[in-house]
Amino acid sequence: MDQALQPSRGDVNSLRRAAAIVQVIAASGDTGVRLIDITQATGLRRATVHRLCRTLQSLGWVRQPRDRQRYYLGGGLPLLMSLLPSRRLLAEAGSATLDRIAEETEDTAFLFLHDGLDALCVDRREGSYPVKPLLVDIGDRRPLGLGAAGLAILAALPDEDRGPVVDLLFNSREECRNRGRAKIETDLAVARRAGYADASAGLVSGVAGIGVPILGRAGIPIGAISVAGVESRWPQRRRESFADVLHREAYRIAKRLVENGAA
Repeated sequence: MDQALQPSRGDVNSLRRAAAIVQVIAASGDTGVRLIDITQATGLRRATVHRLCRTLQSLGWVRQPRDRQRYYLGGGLPLLMSLLPSRRLLAEAGSATLDRIAEETEDTAFLFLHDGLDALCVDRREGSYPVKPLLVDIGDRRPLGLGAAGLAILAALPDEDRGPVVDLLFNSREECRNRGRAKIETDLAVARRAGYADASAGLVSGVAGIGVPILGRAGIPIGAISVAGVESRWPQRRRESFADVLHREAYRIAKRLVENGAA
């Protein structure tokens, strides 16, 4: 490396401080976090936090609405994540995948991206069955652990990562706190045993939903596919057959990602 491009010790320390600030802001979720809270959480001087937050704002990684005294994650980080080849290809592959799932199940199929602490809906297809529970629109986010897709992604995380992620979710997502930690951890255990997430006894009465993760080469979930329908027409045998369909399609997407060197 050119000696002029080698980072100085000061550069490395600034990078570490900026990363610590981003982590604190990310953990605050939709509630945001005050400057004094970042200072206390990181142990940095107020002037240092203020300076680094202004730099992060200029990059689009952090935002502070004019009428608020709180910092939130900006759009820059999700935008960078969306440029990853695996995520681009996942979204592209989703169209044919959802067509097949909706045709086979006659219900509504969804494609989600794993985006930080959330599952982000990027596409959906409606099946032929006349009653369609359209619970999620394209562009909607759901915290990991809630809904079939978010539960599938969280259950597929490596053991050493899942616990800290659950902690962050309960610190920053009111929906998770309302659901209850014991309930979510029970749902996770059931999903890991079954090999798919069943959100039928979930957030909306009368609606059934199952989901499976889409795994990258390292076995890390980069997204999920799910299907939702009327619970009364989903006996256990039907759910298991739908899970087989989802696993088949998730494997197809993962295989395509690997073949294209994007996972």
